[in-house]
Formats: sequence, C-alpha cells, structure tokens
Amino acid sequence: VVVNGHELAFAFDKPLDDVVEEIRKIHEADGEILSFKVGDTDYGRYYGFDQAHIRTMLQKARETNRKKDRSEAAVAADAAAPATAEQPRPDWIDNPPKRIGEVYRQVVEVGPYTTAEECYQQLADKLSEITAEYARDQSLFNCWPDQLPHYGITPAYLMREVCVDEYLETFYSESVGQEMKRLYVQLEFDQAIRDRLRQSHQIVQQSNEVSGLSVLGLGVLALVGGVFGLLKTDEATAGRYRKRLFLGVPAAIIGLTALVLMV
Repeated sequence: VVVNGHELAFAFDKPLDDVVEEIRKIHEADGEILSFKVGDTDYGRYYGFDQAHIRTMLQKARETNRKKDRSEAAVAADAAAPATAEQPRPDWIDNPPKRIGEVYRQVVEVGPYTTAEECYQQLADKLSEITAEYARDQSLFNCWPDQLPHYGITPAYLMREVCVDEYLETFYSESVGQEMKRLYVQLEFDQAIRDRLRQSHQIVQQSNEVSGLSVLGLGVLALVGGVFGLLKTDEATAGRYRKRLFLGVPAAIIGLTALVLMV
C-alpha cells in the first residue's frame, strides 16, 4: 500500500481496521490530500479522510490479491504436475471377445470425429441398430431401430446395461490437420437383456391386443346403437321411410365400423 508516497507493507491477515488507522496517521501528518495506491491499482487523490471508503477499497484489493494468488498457485501446480498419459489401448479392441455360452459380445467403433460428444451421439444410433438386429437374430421380435423406445428400450438404457467397457482414442489426423477422437465400446448381450427385450415385446403386444378389443367393442356398440336408432326412427315415422332406412343406415353403419377397425 502506497499512501502519499509512503510505502507500507502489511501481513495479509492483518485486520483492515488496523491498516486504515495506519493510513489515517499518515494523512493527518501530511495534510488534507490523500494519495492512495494498492498494488498496481492507483485509486487517485482525495481531499479529507473517508474511513468507510478506504476500508472498502482495501477489502476489494485483498479479494483481488487472494484470487490472483490462487490462480498463480493453480498454474504452478499444473506446471509441476506430470503430464497425464493416455490410457493404454485395451486388448479387446484388436482381439474382440468371442461369444461365451449365452452371452453375445461385440465391439463397436465410432468415429473419427472432432469431439467426444459427437462420438457418443453417434453411439446412441449404433446401439439401437445393433439391438434391433440382435432381437431379430434371436427371434424375439422384428422392429426398426427407431421403434425400440416404443418398447421401453432407450439409448440411455442400452448405454447403461449393454456397454460394459469403452475407450476414447485421441490421435492426430494428417488429412484433417488436427486431433480427432475415435470411440470403441464393448457390448454384451446376456440373458438379462434377452429377458428384458422379450418382456418389453410381450407388454407391447398385450397393449395392442387390448386396444384392438376396445376398437372392436366400439364397433359393436355403434352397430347396436345404429339398429336401435333405425327401429326408433321407423316407429316414429310410421314406416314411411322404411325402405330408405333399411338400405342406407345399415350401409353407413357397416362403413363406419370398417373405418374404426382399420384405425
């Protein structure tokens, strides 16, 4: 702290009120003008002595120096720390594990891309494609990859339950002229996954059957209601429009029922 040309040094944890008191003594000895500087920050010249204002400036300067010290310490620690070596390439990438019993294993390669996020985004699509193909090969059910969420098999579920190991490789691409990322993932489909796929398919089938019965019930109700309405209309008109009613209304009911069943 430089006050009116006088350089003062204080311990960092010295109470601010004591520092303010030292500055006040210099101000009283030198006169009315107070020139105040803390570190590299010059706060200018003041007339009079505003104790609260000076204390606030000291507090801000202390916080600034504290942040600066922390930043410099972090940089020094990073410089002193040894560089983190990339994990060695797992053996299962070049020697994919074979099927053992009822456990099906596969290694998936995604990339190269410029970022790891792009690799994981593409992994989600690949997982859905591989799982749909696996379900067909195991005669569980047939569906398109984008239909799997309808069965409750989401990319998040597959990443959590099917991906047993992964390795993100960073390499320099001469053709692109920058570092690229390539993701390798080891997949494992065991009995628990097959049971989940089978149960999900059964639940969807049962739901579709219930929906079909509901539609059929609506069709029957429409037919009964139409017949009842036909009879009531014929009664109300004393049979004057009987021929038209008995030809047109049943045709309309049949058409409506067919439309409901198609939906």
